[in-house]
Amino acid sequence: MSKVRVALDWTPNTIHLPLIIARDRGFYKEVGLDVELTDPSQDNYSKTPARKLVEGSVDLAVCPSESVIAFTSSHKKIQAVATLLAKDASVIASLPSYKRPRDLSGRRYASYGARYEDAIINHVIHRDGGSSPATVVQPPKLEIWKALQAEEVDFTWIFLPWEGVQARRANVQLSTFHLKDYDVPYGYSPVLARDPAGALSDDVLTKFMIATRRGFQLLRDSREEAVDIMCHHCSEDREMIRESLSCIEEYCVEEDGSYGTMKEEKWRDFIDFLKGRRLVEELTVEELFTNRFVQ
Repeated sequence: MSKVRVALDWTPNTIHLPLIIARDRGFYKEVGLDVELTDPSQDNYSKTPARKLVEGSVDLAVCPSESVIAFTSSHKKIQAVATLLAKDASVIASLPSYKRPRDLSGRRYASYGARYEDAIINHVIHRDGGSSPATVVQPPKLEIWKALQAEEVDFTWIFLPWEGVQARRANVQLSTFHLKDYDVPYGYSPVLARDPAGALSDDVLTKFMIATRRGFQLLRDSREEAVDIMCHHCSEDREMIRESLSCIEEYCVEEDGSYGTMKEEKWRDFIDFLKGRRLVEELTVEELFTNRFVQ
């Protein structure tokens, strides 16, 4: 058996379900892989998945595309090999008293501490006519959603298929703002990333993606079985998981139905956005991602 260590970007949720299904249903084992999934609650998010990847403690990291860009621009090259979501499922979410991004000028933003995150948030505020940047605060990452619900902060960044569904079910009122509406061509989030110079061989990675695709196919074809599996890995009830899966479906695949593939144009547009704000220098887009393990 070949060992593959995967660092998740959050506590297990429906975004990770193709990986969880492939492990729990033995799809990885069938292709000779012993896959370990670790989540950040195990070390209180002391290090990001991308940081663990460049340090060599994991073989694959679930992370946003900006982590790939940030580490590569710092000469610690990592490469996206697949996307778990083909379309952006994230939004800026605020307390309901704020009706537009410009209302968030000077307000408390709960930041995850990502390299370009705060600049993107302030771009959205400015693009909507805001007068001043957000006041950035950094609660413990895994407590950010609770901090917003408790009104300890005014806004943050969430995923619609998870926190968005949780909010709707709990009748928590939020204002939400999509990045694309404020001229942010946001990249892929999350992706699976590797260290091209790491120990993970191309053959093992190809097998990993074949088994992961089987996990995704089971999710689509056998929804209740997928719900059963997810129930063993989180504290949410079955109806919450069903709603999350219904919500996430539209974000998982490209228009042509392909799973895991990425478009050069999307990477290029996001990098051009970051370059236009002097957040990155020149990068070779082709080095940042590859589709050869998902085709």
